Amino acid sequence: MHPSGQPPSSWPNITRPDGIAWMEVGGTEKQMHDWLDVPVGSFPFKFNGKLPGLYAIGVKTMKGGEIAIRRPSATEY
Repeated sequence: MHPSGQPPSSWPNITRPDGIAWMEVGGTEKQMHDWLDVPVGSFPFKFNGKLPGLYAIGVKTMKGGEIAIRRPSATEY
């Protein structure tokens, strides 16, 4: 009964995902560098300075665009 068990469907001109363009995370570049100890430019992060957490993700499309998926972070509750 879970939606993931449904067979895939296809429609003409459907937008298909083609990878992650960026992720919006809380905190700052310095905090992320201190945590991971790697250059922050190694990842497609955007920082918003809020509490740690994932706030949004940009999904590349096969047509060259991006779709932003945004939600409140769990740290905002």
